[in-house]
Amino acid sequence: MIVFLLLGAFPLIPSARITLLLLAVTAWAGTPDPLEIIRRAVETDHLNDIKARNYVYTERTITRDLYNNGQAKSEESVTKELLFVYGRQVERLVEKDGKPLSGREEEKENQRIEKLTEKWSRESDAEREKRLAREAEERRKGREFIGEVPDAYNFKLAGEESINGRPAWIIDAEPRPGFRPRVPRADVLSKFHGRLWIDQAEYQLVRIESESIDTVAFGYIIARLQKGAYFRFELTQVNGEVWLPKSLSVRFGARLGLLKSFRREVQQSNWGFRRFQTDSKLVGVKQEESH
Repeated sequence: MIVFLLLGAFPLIPSARITLLLLAVTAWAGTPDPLEIIRRAVETDHLNDIKARNYVYTERTITRDLYNNGQAKSEESVTKELLFVYGRQVERLVEKDGKPLSGREEEKENQRIEKLTEKWSRESDAEREKRLAREAEERRKGREFIGEVPDAYNFKLAGEESINGRPAWIIDAEPRPGFRPRVPRADVLSKFHGRLWIDQAEYQLVRIESESIDTVAFGYIIARLQKGAYFRFELTQVNGEVWLPKSLSVRFGARLGLLKSFRREVQQSNWGFRRFQTDSKLVGVKQEESH
């Protein structure tokens, strides 16, 4: 409206009208609406999720239990290969605490995979159809939850940053007062605030940092996540077609039931991304890899 009023002030000066219009368009293009960026990113996330089902990779998780002062009390790590057997994702353990499995452990793990393979090979068409419908419903509920994000927060454009050589918008997110979720469990969004990095070329979420600003309860008294829980999640582009989880870092304090409480730190890193066909019975063919 303001642009049109200003244009109307120069009815006899065409050059001034054109100049003002160009300035207005340039200014609008240079200050994108953060809410619109988030909405497009939510749509992009859904499309990316479909492509991501065509990839497997290696995943290492390091878990540390902490003293109250933040020092490590104990640490363990596991490394797993993610693969697919008869269309289902399977994790195969390959290392524990940085060491390869012993012969006995490896044999036990192979037997577990073989049992799953044998079981799933007998899946009837009706059972497969039922399973795929159940998985589709779970994904639909996940999309509905993510779809609540644009309404759950007030967004503010905080600047720009280069992530792996690609320009990204930095957007701060604060819970929106009066937010009323439409889907179950989405009320948990109001317990967190954070910062998001969105790739400018593809409107893809590439990094998120978030912190809980209140206690988060799960169930009646089953578990409570304490205020101040922090997590950082980052994705990387693979083969120029998909964004996959590169790293995850979580640090939190929690209480289970009425008695047990603990502090924990989890760090996860992924690599060796490779493509496969979702209709393959078992990943066994050498595929493209991301370096």
